[in-house]
Amino acid sequence: MTFNVVKKYLQYVGGVLQLVATNLTLCIFMGFKIGGDYLLGDWSVSPDQQSRFGFFCGLYFLILVLQSCFVYLRVPSLTYFSFKGTKTLHEDMVDRVLKAPCNSYFDRSSLSGILNHFSKDLSVIESTLVFEIGSGYVSFYNLLCVFVIAAFVVPWILLFLPPVLLVSVYLYRHSIAATKETLRIE
Repeated sequence: MTFNVVKKYLQYVGGVLQLVATNLTLCIFMGFKIGGDYLLGDWSVSPDQQSRFGFFCGLYFLILVLQSCFVYLRVPSLTYFSFKGTKTLHEDMVDRVLKAPCNSYFDRSSLSGILNHFSKDLSVIESTLVFEIGSGYVSFYNLLCVFVIAAFVVPWILLFLPPVLLVSVYLYRHSIAATKETLRIE
């Protein structure tokens, strides 16, 4: 997938507004997640755990409710923007097919083949792609939080970050061709 494909997809699903909405909800969600983890750590070493049980439990419950609220904001946001993008893409696809020269496109493709491609592509975009993008966002932010917390607690761990990133990029570049071929065969 090239940058132009990603850029075009972002234009279909809402552009900057979609990016801002999704990233904002994820940042706030991760902030509450880190806050909840910090609260649990503080609670576990607190000398007055028993006497302040209600306080810690109530505060942790509040943080969990707020985390859930931002998950429930992120998922409908991604779904809405995906639906909007699918609708716009469908209209664009139909427009391009109808404007295609009759002797070149329709002579080589049957109507059932065209409809089959439309429905499969739109189904993938509407259901599978939105799930994959959501999972990618969450994985990226989880990884980012792990690195930030690790760097905050043990700063020298940042020395290992560049080699790990280089190895990851190397492995990605060598495995992506096989992955694309496997998906194409499906």
